[in-house]
Amino acid sequence: MTSIDLGCGNNKISKFFVGIDNHPGAQADVTCDMTNLSMYKDSSVTVVTSRRAIQHVEDDVQVFREINRILTPDGVAIIEVASTLNAVVSKTFNRLKIKKYRYTVFHTYSKSTIKKRVKEGGLKIVTYAKAPTKLPFYNHVIIAMKGESGENKNTT
Repeated sequence: MTSIDLGCGNNKISKFFVGIDNHPGAQADVTCDMTNLSMYKDSSVTVVTSRRAIQHVEDDVQVFREINRILTPDGVAIIEVASTLNAVVSKTFNRLKIKKYRYTVFHTYSKSTIKKRVKEGGLKIVTYAKAPTKLPFYNHVIIAMKGESGENKNTT
């Protein structure tokens, strides 16, 4: 069983996961771009987690495609992204120099936007939830499974 944590930074979810990040200074096991996970064969990963990282990738749909490609048929992806309000507050904190967020935010997600992007990547959404944050907002959490090859038959 292979489990990976995409965009782990310096906070890998567990020692039992392979931490993947594109920043050489991160405490990752593998340094690579999460839009190209070619080191993994098709249908070879059982669990993929990504916590507040995909909004920092320019081609987010390609990340979802790669997750779909590498997931086993019974595998699961747990994806957390910042909500639109959370991302706007982070950008404002940067501008006002209240707190420095080091990474560019390419995407802000509403509930419908994140669901649409995940489906465009071919994943089948099992459930959607809101995760609390330190701010008075929430993040979006999607639990997804491998979608049907070459088709997007998601109805969620």
